[in-house]
Amino acid sequence: MGVKVAPGIDYDALPWDCEVEVVSLGGEVKEAVLWFGQLKQGSRTATVLPAAAILHFAAVPVVPVGAPLRYVYEPDGAVIRAHLVQQLAHLLDAAQIDPQIAFLTSDSLRFTPFARVFEVIETLPFNLKQLRSRLRSMNVGHVVVKKRGSPIDPQWLEKQLRLVGEHAMTVILTQVVSRPVAILCQPVTAN
Repeated sequence: MGVKVAPGIDYDALPWDCEVEVVSLGGEVKEAVLWFGQLKQGSRTATVLPAAAILHFAAVPVVPVGAPLRYVYEPDGAVIRAHLVQQLAHLLDAAQIDPQIAFLTSDSLRFTPFARVFEVIETLPFNLKQLRSRLRSMNVGHVVVKKRGSPIDPQWLEKQLRLVGEHAMTVILTQVVSRPVAILCQPVTAN
């Protein structure tokens, strides 16, 4: 039997022996399904559509933690909600940038439907004036702000930066081993 549930449900609090499958479409988590009996294939699964890619839970060693390397991976919401970030890290041979944050990092570029990948240009300790100055020196006029583990509102930051350059940049606000940082990067896509 399968039961569709809200994707925000606390899976660890479920009193039943079931598999939790979290499904995303185009990077957005859409639903979760509880699978029971013969339909249960494991404990947790992330399904990423439209790629129809499936990541199952498997016991893996603890993932190392380290500063951002050449690439940063942003796991798909289904991977995060299914608590499979460590499994994805092993699949990518990556480290976490903080034990409590879902961003992964590696010197190797590996495309996967389970994560978006960004090439790191620079990592700065978070300081608004320094960030603004650095982006202006790079002739950046537009930023896409992503955040995880940061209290800063992306829209507020975009207004405070007051950029007028010609280039675009992604700025990831996060923590690296509990220290607030801004990672300046560019999305990388498979051709």
